[in-house]
Amino acid sequence: SSGINAEYGQIKKIVDLQYYIYTYQPDVLVLNKTWLTKHIKDNEIIDDIYYKIYRKDRTAPDMQIYNKKGGESVMILCRNNSDVSITKARAPFTTFLPIESILVKSKNN
Repeated sequence: SSGINAEYGQIKKIVDLQYYIYTYQPDVLVLNKTWLTKHIKDNEIIDDIYYKIYRKDRTAPDMQIYNKKGGESVMILCRNNSDVSITKARAPFTTFLPIESILVKSKNN
């Protein structure tokens, strides 16, 4: 069944991501087009002891807007014991564009 194949593909991608993270241990990792949904929990991606995860998942309206099976999505992982902190912020200058921003800075500065 295609549902089983799609689920296997998602699991394989998560396992590949986990391998990369545990092997290279990046301070910050930014991914786009993740195809994640609210049904996949952060701790299924990586244990929160190691990384804080910031996500903007695809939604049903995204699927309609982008005329795809999914929409655009982003995930940022920040290693907990790194010298980096991430703060989410909404762009104040726009009311019609779905712009969100993040501030990445050194904790020592």
